[in-house]
Amino acid sequence: DQAPSASPNADPASSRREQRVMPHAPASRRVQEDPIAVVERLLADESSQVRGDEEWDFYAQIEDEVAVTQARLTWVDRLSAAQGRQVALEIGLGNSSGTNTVSGELKDVGEGWCAIGIDHQTVIVNSFWIQSIASSTTQPLPTGQSRGGSRRTWSSALRQLGSLGRPVVVHRTLGHPIEVEIVLAASDYFDGRVSHGGSPQHVVSIPYSSVIRVVSGHSGS
Repeated sequence: DQAPSASPNADPASSRREQRVMPHAPASRRVQEDPIAVVERLLADESSQVRGDEEWDFYAQIEDEVAVTQARLTWVDRLSAAQGRQVALEIGLGNSSGTNTVSGELKDVGEGWCAIGIDHQTVIVNSFWIQSIASSTTQPLPTGQSRGGSRRTWSSALRQLGSLGRPVVVHRTLGHPIEVEIVLAASDYFDGRVSHGGSPQHVVSIPYSSVIRVVSGHSGS
């Protein structure tokens, strides 16, 4: 007997595919993703990317604004932020390379000066001669913008001291401290009456620019 011959019209390539298929293999089928699910997935990915970019831009903008604000802070802002706190001011001595530290409550900040309360005394310090400011407690000093409104001048601060009727000790950039009674507080200078025991009294005029600090109270301040 002869084996049945292949049909003359059979496709050779089809015959080869039929020979490679396992006799019991399941029919292969392609799993297609739902078109709607594809669209939703793509939209979700794009939305997530957009949100990420927006958040990045938002926080970057905040950092830029903080940096700009900090760059605008001034020495007056620094002092004003510490108002009402216990501070330690390192003050230059003017005619020497040394410094002196004054600690107390920072009670007021004016135009070119600040006031420190020490016990029952008030010390008016020229801001120019402050070498550093630090907290005298464990609490750090805050940093912030200066308070709004106009600031009191040197003349305003010294008129207030003069109204107490007590002598003040003036520490100047040169020379020894001098004890005077304030009799006039002008725009950029003040007059003080000096008394040396029984000697006649005389008045000296002192420009604010030469003042390091003014201390209310006794001569030993």
